[in-house]
Amino acid sequence: MHDAGYDLADLMALVYEEGAERLILCPGDPPVIVLHNERHTIEGPPLTLLDTELMFRRMADTRQLRQLRIELIPEFYYRFRSLLFRVTARLWSTGVVLDLAREEAQQDD
Repeated sequence: MHDAGYDLADLMALVYEEGAERLILCPGDPPVIVLHNERHTIEGPPLTLLDTELMFRRMADTRQLRQLRIELIPEFYYRFRSLLFRVTARLWSTGVVLDLAREEAQQDD
C-alpha cells in the first residue's frame, strides 16, 4: 500500500485557487507551482517515484502510457474543473517528470 504525501486533485486545486500558470512534479523534489513566472516550492516532503507515476497514470490513457515506455515524450490535454492543462511527461533517471501548463480553455458551443 502506498501512502502518498500529495494528491493530484489537491495540487491542481492549488493551481486553480492561486491562479498559477504551471505545476511541476519531479521525483526527489517537492511540487513546484509557477506564479507570475516565478517558481514557488510547495512546503512538504519530496515526491517519490511512485507519487509521480501514479499521478501520470491518473491523467494518461493507454496510448500515452505506451509512449512514455518507449522513450517518447507524451503531450496531451487534461481538464480539471474549468482549467485545461497541457501535460508533458518525461521519463528521466529519477522517474516520471510532469509539467502541467495552464491553457486557455475553449468554450464548447
